[in-house]
Amino acid sequence: MAKVIENLEGGRRCIMLSSYDVITVVKSYQYLMKNTRKEEEILDKLRTHSIFLPEDF
Repeated sequence: MAKVIENLEGGRRCIMLSSYDVITVVKSYQYLMKNTRKEEEILDKLRTHSIFLPEDF
């Protein structure tokens, strides 16, 4: 289960991911990058697609 950690100095918050959350992100990334080899193609795909975590974490 992911956990939002507040920054005491008022900066950006951190999100600590559970193992399940990391696996979900990796699976999504692998699906998007299937048959993609070049760095430019990877960056283009990541610019046009977002990877989301489910709200119920």
